[in-house]
Amino acid sequence: MKTTTQFIFCVLFLIITKGTFAQIENSGLIQSSSCEKIPLRVREVMQQQNVHSTAKKNRSSSRLVARTYHTYNGNVYSLQDSTTYIYCSNYGYDPTYSLCSNNYYNDNNWSDNFNNMYDSSFHYDTGGNLSARKVINFFGVNHKLMHHYESYNVNAYYCRTHQYDPNEKRTQFIDSSLSQGSISKRMLQYYYNGAGKLNVYKGFMWTGAAWQQNEIDSLFYDGNGNVIGMSVYDYDNVNAVWTLNQTWNATYNGANNLISSITDYTVNNQMNDIKWENTFDASNRQLTETILEYKGGTWVNKHRTSYAYAAGIYPVVNQSEKWDSLANSWINLYKMDLTYNAGNQVETLVNFTWDTLNSVWAVSGKTTFYYQGYFAESLSGIQPLDADIAIYPVPVQDVLNVDVNLSEKQNSEILVLDMTGKQVLKNVYNMSAKYHVVLSTSSLAPGSYLFIIKGEKGVLSRKFAK
Repeated sequence: MKTTTQFIFCVLFLIITKGTFAQIENSGLIQSSSCEKIPLRVREVMQQQNVHSTAKKNRSSSRLVARTYHTYNGNVYSLQDSTTYIYCSNYGYDPTYSLCSNNYYNDNNWSDNFNNMYDSSFHYDTGGNLSARKVINFFGVNHKLMHHYESYNVNAYYCRTHQYDPNEKRTQFIDSSLSQGSISKRMLQYYYNGAGKLNVYKGFMWTGAAWQQNEIDSLFYDGNGNVIGMSVYDYDNVNAVWTLNQTWNATYNGANNLISSITDYTVNNQMNDIKWENTFDASNRQLTETILEYKGGTWVNKHRTSYAYAAGIYPVVNQSEKWDSLANSWINLYKMDLTYNAGNQVETLVNFTWDTLNSVWAVSGKTTFYYQGYFAESLSGIQPLDADIAIYPVPVQDVLNVDVNLSEKQNSEILVLDMTGKQVLKNVYNMSAKYHVVLSTSSLAPGSYLFIIKGEKGVLSRKFAK
């Protein structure tokens, strides 16, 4: 965890540099409703049961430093507001496409995602003035998020605290919020089975004097580790008993893609059952997500999201529609057009709403993401790799030769970064101790580069020139 000195330096750094870039979350996207509670929680469970340092170790060699949001009036884009991201250490923030989808595109979910390893973020209003909204993060060993603070004004803030077991799995989460002088707290506790899968999820509320448990969720898995079921029990204070409130059941195809799930509300007929149906192409890229409601003894369409792709694995179009029961057809609602940089990080996100009168898509706003290159790992904090390497010729011309001699067999990754931290070359070697690397460098511009071997036992780097 950072020291107080580091924290003060980080805040002072922002005040001094303030920054010209900015961005906020895209408020034009539809927010999830209460009927989507379980699928969102299942996605969270899938995410949280991973080792939290994995996201950073696999990220690209650039990180988010700012994002801006502009509204569009039909003629010009106008800056709405913005956010800068500050780093006091070598963490990085890499907003992948999944964080830009409808259910995840907001700061609350972003802040709880363990891919978000920035130290602080500061929000600016339309005029570029620093607003009361800010985020401060503190990290522990292996970049685990320990404390997350959000403030919006003098009367509102959020504080989230995490605890972990020796295997780096989250065991406890406490969320405290202050609004108009009133403090509310909730606590979640996580329990894992022998396979390391989260199978019990307990919820508590703070009564002002003690924690009172009010929810128990149980999860079930298939032989491939997929979550196939979830049961949610709420505590009935009147009768002092646990009552089954909701169930969620899922099916997968042979590629372990979630193709169907049903949420069943069992208490007091709170609302109709909800069903999700997903389709995928031959490359396992999701094509559609359809939400249906159970009415009158049959499933009725409600909402559909469609995805379109270019050459990559991430969608370039995300389009949403609602079902018109009178016309018996789908009606356009909104869509997103996305572009990506070479590291598959979202670069621009343009929002459209459907103009019913003219039957065209009308631009409503645009989000732009700004990145800076950096070394994805802090080499000073990583165990040195026990290896001998020879790089030749020096300076390199069109071909770089490297002889690698590791002390033991292990999976390793070869990276070449330029001096901005941008990854320019990459190779992967599986369970090898000795190998010869031949890399084509003809496309590299003259200058200095960093050659990195990232093995399972450590990291080794060398500089070379062209």
